[in-house]
Amino acid sequence: MHPPVQWPEVWSPGVSRDAWRPADVISPDGRDGSATIHQDAEVYRIRLQPGENVEHRLNAGRGAWLHVAEGNLTLNGVALATGDGASTEEPGMLTFAATA
Repeated sequence: MHPPVQWPEVWSPGVSRDAWRPADVISPDGRDGSATIHQDAEVYRIRLQPGENVEHRLNAGRGAWLHVAEGNLTLNGVALATGDGASTEEPGMLTFAATA
């Protein structure tokens, strides 16, 4: 007999599809209408068109996790595609660039 399967429940509040700038989806204080989490953590979402890029500074003592939901991009020059993930705890600038 196999143990029961447990599925994590992941959700985010409704977001406008016409405002794809970086935005908090989850934050400790519920800023900008984001869901509240009682942790020192934030979840952002962004949608980039091919040729667009965005930068994010990762401060010392922080970590970042990226999941590519759809499409192709580079993260500091490393190619990623739909379903890929990447993480880092190295402080510095993260550059996300959408590719065709």
